[in-house]
Amino acid sequence: MPQQTPFNKLMPAINPKVSVIMPTYNGARFIKKSINSVLRQTFPDFELIINDGATDNTKEIIKSYPDKRIIYI
Repeated sequence: MPQQTPFNKLMPAINPKVSVIMPTYNGARFIKKSINSVLRQTFPDFELIINDGATDNTKEIIKSYPDKRIIYI
């Protein structure tokens, strides 16, 4: 289960002040640690855009997060 933090939001930010772009390719081994690092930031007005072209289970890991600020493309 992904780590929950006090700053998790269930609604996406409208016009977030910060966009974090995270490209990945077959990064299942590292993606949880990377996403959790972004979610633990104290500044909550952001969107996390993850660009994935993987053939491993990276997509399933990303989709397991309920945080609506995470955008999977």
